[in-house]
Amino acid sequence: MPRPPGRRSGRIVLTLLLIVALWIVLGFTRASSVARDYYAGAQSIGARVVNVEANLQPAVPPFWGVEIHGEVIEAGKTAPGYISAMILWVEPLTGWVIVMGRG
Repeated sequence: MPRPPGRRSGRIVLTLLLIVALWIVLGFTRASSVARDYYAGAQSIGARVVNVEANLQPAVPPFWGVEIHGEVIEAGKTAPGYISAMILWVEPLTGWVIVMGRG
């Protein structure tokens, strides 16, 4: 005997809601830290980054957009020399990062 169509569409909607909820939770809990790690690793060897700010925003699922910038202290220096900024798309589950812009 076939199932009523209401049950099937209800399960599909519930599945989609669970996927969206997982995407939101992962984005808020993990995307910023993945972006900070990528950003710190993209600087020159021996450089330190201070006053880092990361702004999180939804992008095309499964990605989250992260605008990140900070002041870079080059190796052997004591004060920041310049500001580095990036726009990243981060997939928080795998940690995959796409650089959308840098400067």
